[in-house]
Amino acid sequence: MDEEKKHGFVYKPDWRTLQNFPTVLRRVLLRALLVLFGLQVLVIGVLVAIDTWRKRYRPQGHFPRAQPEPISVGHSIVQIYTYGEYLYEAMLHAIRQAQGRIFFETYIWKDDLIGQKFKYELQRAADRGVAVYVMYDQAQHPCPELPAFSLAAPAVLHERLCSRPSQDSGG
Repeated sequence: MDEEKKHGFVYKPDWRTLQNFPTVLRRVLLRALLVLFGLQVLVIGVLVAIDTWRKRYRPQGHFPRAQPEPISVGHSIVQIYTYGEYLYEAMLHAIRQAQGRIFFETYIWKDDLIGQKFKYELQRAADRGVAVYVMYDQAQHPCPELPAFSLAAPAVLHERLCSRPSQDSGG
């Protein structure tokens, strides 16, 4: 005990401080969480403001629409399309130029402007005497009961729905 008096330090536990420790800890944690939440709200606000300013005052770039050159693969020429409108125009052009037969297969065929263009061009090709074979997935078609998708000219235009078994085994 004399040694403690020499150094000037005597440990006496303060029971009131120890009893208030959970309350003090709770306050510190609550304040830390509030500061963290406030900082997140501030960062989100700044990011939204920057994005709004950027969209309003800086011109937005467009997705690149490159049309690569055709590639020779063996005895064939392959064209890669990176933009849907270019692909649709090339397909419609090929349908218009077809002379013998057309094999057309698609997963989803919608009754929109593009779907109607394809339907019109395929029917025109069938009317020219081109044998047109169309296959699409009726299960994935948004409105399979629509009569607008029943294709005309059944003698020349052959329609097959993937979800319905074929009546003839000859294809």
